[in-house]
Amino acid sequence: MKLKKILHAAAMAGLCSVSVSAANLTYSLSGGQITGTLGSTTFTNANWTITATADSSTAQFLPEDGVDIWAPVYYQAVTPTITITFGSSVLTATLTANGMGQWFLESRDYSIYGTPNDGGIGFFYAVNGIVEEGNGAYIGGIIGFNNLQTLGTINASSGFDGGSGGINYFPTSAGNLFITADSHAAGTFVTAGAASSASVPEESSVASLGLALAGLYQLRRRLQKQATV
Repeated sequence: MKLKKILHAAAMAGLCSVSVSAANLTYSLSGGQITGTLGSTTFTNANWTITATADSSTAQFLPEDGVDIWAPVYYQAVTPTITITFGSSVLTATLTANGMGQWFLESRDYSIYGTPNDGGIGFFYAVNGIVEEGNGAYIGGIIGFNNLQTLGTINASSGFDGGSGGINYFPTSAGNLFITADSHAAGTFVTAGAASSASVPEESSVASLGLALAGLYQLRRRLQKQATV
């Protein structure tokens, strides 16, 4: 019984001793000079930032299909937060689905239409529950196609897009967000690392654990043999 406890403890120690990084990334999109209302609050010529954190390993790719997906896209579902700053005032709210769809972080490859490195990236609200053109905020230009897993900063023209779906507002935790004017000022998209750890075995650790258990097995055999002498 004691030897069984030793074997079990050794196995558990080997399985839990390895720490690897999870791919948690923070995505931030900033732009400026919008006018509108958030709930009952009016803002003029405001700067804005939308942020979300997600596991980049969940990003998915869809090719252009000529029907729903009109440009190759990397995407993943997110719950973004928007901050609107004007003068000394700061408004903050969570962008919500409101039971009508889902927010996605999306990167689109527009180069298929003839302009090399033409792309767009941002947060979009798919009103019909699938990834396609929808309301959202973005930066776009000659920025290339982003796989949502590369750290770095992208500078380009920013803006909000009413898009498809028949609505011109964004549901939020602070009331509906209406954008009535947008200067499409220069914007920035930042992908930053926020790595965390998970206790999972790597291949090398599994191999080492196997060797250790083999040694313990031989020890057990010797002890059993000695006990019968």
